[in-house]
Amino acid sequence: MNKKIIIISIVLVILVGFALIYISLQKSTDTKISGVFRGTKGCMGVVNGTLLVDFANKCDEANQYEGKTVEVIGHIYEHKCGEAEQCFNGPYMDNIKSIRILE
Repeated sequence: MNKKIIIISIVLVILVGFALIYISLQKSTDTKISGVFRGTKGCMGVVNGTLLVDFANKCDEANQYEGKTVEVIGHIYEHKCGEAEQCFNGPYMDNIKSIRILE
């Protein structure tokens, strides 16, 4: 009985450790960009040459930022386009943590 408790405790400590490492890596990959928000046809925004994919088909939300200088914090990545896919020529941002109007 004691061995089972010790083994379960060790496994839980290891899992919590991995979870904390994962969370800290997620935070470290967030990037802050700022610039003028420009909407696209699908209501995604473009700020400083970066496509904000979290706004896809959320036109009401995107429209409030149109033409305004904003600061956005989120995850930037490079998208690999498929053969038949129309692609944006620049970095993409998802998992937006915050967006605020600067002016």
